[in-house]
Amino acid sequence: MNEAVDEEIVDLTFRLPGGQLPIDHAYALFGEISRALPWFADETAARLHLVHTAGPGSGWIPPDESSGEELHLSRRTKLTLRIPKRRTEDAMALSGREMDISGYPLTPGAAKVVPLAPASTLLARHMVCEGNEHESRLVPRLTQTLRKHGVTGVTLICGRAHRIITPESVIHTRSLVVTNLDPDGAMFLMRNNIGPAGKLGCGIFIPYKRIQ
Repeated sequence: MNEAVDEEIVDLTFRLPGGQLPIDHAYALFGEISRALPWFADETAARLHLVHTAGPGSGWIPPDESSGEELHLSRRTKLTLRIPKRRTEDAMALSGREMDISGYPLTPGAAKVVPLAPASTLLARHMVCEGNEHESRLVPRLTQTLRKHGVTGVTLICGRAHRIITPESVIHTRSLVVTNLDPDGAMFLMRNNIGPAGKLGCGIFIPYKRIQ
Protein backbone atom coordinates (compact mmCIF):
# COMPACT_ATOMS: atom_id res chain seq x y z
CA MET A 1 0.00 0.00 0.00
CA ASN A 2 1.43 3.39 -1.00
CA GLU A 3 0.75 5.70 1.94
CA ALA A 4 0.89 9.29 0.68
CA VAL A 5 -0.01 10.70 4.10
CA ASP A 6 2.17 9.72 7.04
CA GLU A 7 0.33 11.55 9.80
CA GLU A 8 -2.98 11.02 11.56
CA ILE A 9 -5.97 12.48 9.75
CA VAL A 10 -9.30 13.17 11.47
CA ASP A 11 -12.67 14.70 10.74
CA LEU A 12 -13.55 17.82 12.72
CA THR A 13 -17.32 18.30 12.77
CA PHE A 14 -19.03 21.57 13.73
CA ARG A 15 -22.65 21.83 14.81
CA LEU A 16 -24.79 24.15 12.70
CA PRO A 17 -27.75 26.20 13.95
CA GLY A 18 -30.02 25.46 10.99
CA GLY A 19 -30.94 27.91 8.26
CA GLN A 20 -30.28 27.62 4.54
CA LEU A 21 -27.37 27.36 2.13
CA PRO A 22 -27.25 27.47 -1.66
CA ILE A 23 -26.98 24.04 -3.26
CA ASP A 24 -23.71 24.97 -4.96
CA HIS A 25 -21.87 26.38 -1.95
CA ALA A 26 -18.45 24.80 -2.41
CA TYR A 27 -16.46 27.76 -3.69
CA ALA A 28 -18.03 30.33 -1.34
CA LEU A 29 -17.64 28.06 1.70
CA PHE A 30 -14.00 27.34 0.86
CA GLY A 31 -13.35 31.07 0.56
CA GLU A 32 -14.89 31.84 3.95
CA ILE A 33 -13.05 28.99 5.66
CA SER A 34 -9.76 30.12 4.10
CA ARG A 35 -10.33 33.63 5.47
CA ALA A 36 -11.08 32.26 8.93
CA LEU A 37 -8.25 29.69 8.81
CA PRO A 38 -5.43 31.24 6.74
CA TRP A 39 -3.44 27.97 6.73
CA PHE A 40 -6.27 25.87 5.29
CA ALA A 41 -5.70 26.59 1.59
CA ASP A 42 -2.00 25.66 1.74
CA GLU A 43 -2.33 22.63 4.04
CA THR A 44 -1.96 19.73 1.59
CA ALA A 45 -3.87 17.22 3.71
CA ALA A 46 -6.75 19.58 4.59
CA ARG A 47 -10.03 19.01 2.78
CA LEU A 48 -13.60 20.25 3.02
CA HIS A 49 -16.71 18.09 3.18
CA LEU A 50 -19.57 19.89 1.48
CA VAL A 51 -22.62 20.46 3.65
CA HIS A 52 -25.37 17.95 2.90
CA THR A 53 -28.78 17.20 4.31
CA ALA A 54 -31.04 14.24 3.57
CA GLY A 55 -30.26 11.84 0.73
CA PRO A 56 -32.22 9.58 -1.62
CA GLY A 57 -32.08 6.69 0.84
CA SER A 58 -34.27 8.64 3.25
CA GLY A 59 -36.93 9.31 0.63
CA TRP A 60 -35.75 12.76 -0.44
CA ILE A 61 -34.05 13.58 -3.74
CA PRO A 62 -31.50 16.41 -3.40
CA PRO A 63 -32.22 19.31 -5.76
CA ASP A 64 -29.93 19.76 -8.75
CA GLU A 65 -27.24 22.45 -8.52
CA SER A 66 -28.65 24.26 -11.54
CA SER A 67 -32.15 24.53 -10.06
CA GLY A 68 -31.37 27.47 -7.78
CA GLU A 69 -32.95 25.70 -4.82
CA GLU A 70 -31.59 25.80 -1.30
CA LEU A 71 -30.39 23.30 1.25
CA HIS A 72 -32.54 23.54 4.37
CA LEU A 73 -30.30 22.76 7.32
CA SER A 74 -31.57 20.96 10.38
CA ARG A 75 -29.87 21.06 13.75
CA ARG A 76 -28.42 17.66 12.91
CA THR A 77 -26.56 19.08 9.90
CA LYS A 78 -22.80 19.33 10.35
CA LEU A 79 -19.94 21.22 8.77
CA THR A 80 -16.93 18.91 8.54
CA LEU A 81 -13.26 19.47 7.81
CA ARG A 82 -10.87 16.59 7.16
CA ILE A 83 -7.54 17.74 8.53
CA PRO A 84 -4.30 16.55 10.10
CA LYS A 85 -4.85 15.95 13.81
CA ARG A 86 -2.10 18.45 14.63
CA ARG A 87 -4.36 21.16 13.12
CA THR A 88 -7.43 20.50 15.26
CA GLU A 89 -6.76 23.25 17.80
CA ASP A 90 -6.08 25.73 14.99
CA ALA A 91 -9.33 24.77 13.26
CA MET A 92 -11.36 25.34 16.44
CA ALA A 93 -11.15 29.05 15.54
CA LEU A 94 -14.04 28.36 13.15
CA SER A 95 -16.45 27.91 16.10
CA GLY A 96 -18.53 31.04 16.49
CA ARG A 97 -17.16 32.59 13.30
CA GLU A 98 -19.86 34.42 11.37
CA MET A 99 -19.56 33.60 7.68
CA ASP A 100 -21.36 34.80 4.57
CA ILE A 101 -21.90 31.99 2.04
CA SER A 102 -23.09 33.77 -1.10
CA GLY A 103 -25.47 35.90 0.95
CA TYR A 104 -26.49 33.14 3.39
CA PRO A 105 -25.27 33.53 7.00
CA LEU A 106 -23.57 30.52 8.58
CA THR A 107 -22.03 30.34 12.06
CA PRO A 108 -20.43 27.02 13.03
CA GLY A 109 -20.96 25.99 16.61
CA ALA A 110 -19.11 23.59 18.90
CA ALA A 111 -16.70 21.16 17.27
CA LYS A 112 -15.98 17.47 17.81
CA VAL A 113 -13.01 15.40 16.65
CA VAL A 114 -14.07 12.18 14.90
CA PRO A 115 -11.32 9.62 14.21
CA LEU A 116 -11.42 7.89 10.84
CA ALA A 117 -12.50 4.24 10.94
CA PRO A 118 -12.31 1.75 8.05
CA ALA A 119 -15.41 0.33 6.37
CA SER A 120 -15.73 -2.23 3.60
CA THR A 121 -17.85 0.18 1.54
CA LEU A 122 -17.02 3.86 1.12
CA LEU A 123 -18.77 6.75 -0.61
CA ALA A 124 -17.34 9.84 -2.29
CA ARG A 125 -20.19 12.25 -2.94
CA HIS A 126 -18.13 14.10 -5.54
CA MET A 127 -15.44 12.62 -7.79
CA VAL A 128 -14.12 14.87 -10.55
CA CYS A 129 -14.81 13.65 -14.07
CA GLU A 130 -15.17 15.03 -17.58
CA GLY A 131 -18.50 16.62 -18.40
CA ASN A 132 -19.52 13.93 -20.86
CA GLU A 133 -17.55 11.05 -19.36
CA HIS A 134 -19.67 7.90 -19.40
CA GLU A 135 -19.30 5.49 -16.50
CA SER A 136 -18.03 2.85 -18.94
CA ARG A 137 -14.92 5.02 -19.21
CA LEU A 138 -14.94 6.58 -15.74
CA VAL A 139 -14.99 3.30 -13.79
CA PRO A 140 -11.96 1.75 -15.56
CA ARG A 141 -10.05 5.02 -15.22
CA LEU A 142 -10.70 5.29 -11.48
CA THR A 143 -10.05 1.57 -11.00
CA GLN A 144 -6.63 2.07 -12.56
CA THR A 145 -5.98 5.08 -10.33
CA LEU A 146 -6.78 3.06 -7.22
CA ARG A 147 -4.66 0.17 -8.46
CA LYS A 148 -1.66 2.48 -8.73
CA HIS A 149 -2.10 3.24 -5.03
CA GLY A 150 -2.31 -0.46 -4.13
CA VAL A 151 -6.10 -0.55 -3.71
CA THR A 152 -7.19 -3.64 -5.66
CA GLY A 153 -10.02 -6.18 -5.75
CA VAL A 154 -12.69 -3.53 -5.33
CA THR A 155 -15.93 -2.77 -7.16
CA LEU A 156 -16.76 0.80 -8.22
CA ILE A 157 -20.34 2.03 -8.70
CA CYS A 158 -21.02 5.47 -10.16
CA GLY A 159 -23.96 7.53 -9.04
CA ARG A 160 -25.50 10.90 -9.68
CA ALA A 161 -23.79 13.67 -11.68
CA HIS A 162 -23.19 17.08 -10.09
CA ARG A 163 -21.60 20.40 -10.96
CA ILE A 164 -19.45 22.73 -8.85
CA ILE A 165 -19.19 26.24 -10.24
CA THR A 166 -16.16 28.46 -9.60
CA PRO A 167 -15.20 31.78 -11.18
CA GLU A 168 -12.66 29.95 -13.33
CA SER A 169 -14.53 26.84 -14.42
CA VAL A 170 -17.37 24.36 -14.01
CA ILE A 171 -16.22 21.18 -12.28
CA HIS A 172 -18.16 18.07 -13.24
CA THR A 173 -18.42 15.29 -10.67
CA ARG A 174 -20.10 11.94 -10.07
CA SER A 175 -20.77 10.25 -6.78
CA LEU A 176 -18.81 7.02 -6.34
CA VAL A 177 -19.25 3.97 -4.11
CA VAL A 178 -16.29 1.62 -3.61
CA THR A 179 -17.07 -1.83 -2.22
CA ASN A 180 -15.08 -4.90 -1.12
CA LEU A 181 -12.40 -2.84 0.59
CA ASP A 182 -10.03 -4.32 3.12
CA PRO A 183 -9.19 -2.15 6.16
CA ASP A 184 -5.88 -0.94 4.73
CA GLY A 185 -7.47 0.06 1.44
CA ALA A 186 -10.33 1.83 3.20
CA MET A 187 -8.00 3.81 5.45
CA PHE A 188 -5.85 4.79 2.48
CA LEU A 189 -8.85 6.21 0.63
CA MET A 190 -10.02 8.17 3.66
CA ARG A 191 -6.58 9.49 4.55
CA ASN A 192 -5.67 10.54 1.02
CA ASN A 193 -7.58 12.69 -1.42
CA ILE A 194 -8.29 10.90 -4.72
CA GLY A 195 -8.31 13.26 -7.67
CA PRO A 196 -8.37 17.08 -7.70
CA ALA A 197 -10.48 19.69 -5.91
CA GLY A 198 -10.31 18.27 -2.40
CA LYS A 199 -10.70 21.80 -1.02
CA LEU A 200 -14.07 21.91 -2.83
CA GLY A 201 -15.35 18.62 -1.43
CA CYS A 202 -14.15 16.24 -4.15
CA GLY A 203 -12.45 12.87 -3.75
CA ILE A 204 -13.27 12.60 -0.04
CA PHE A 205 -14.43 9.16 1.12
CA ILE A 206 -16.74 8.39 4.02
CA PRO A 207 -18.29 5.12 5.23
CA TYR A 208 -21.33 4.38 3.08
CA LYS A 209 -24.77 4.16 4.65
CA ARG A 210 -27.94 3.49 2.72
CA ILE A 211 -29.55 6.47 4.44
CA GLN A 212 -27.39 9.57 3.93
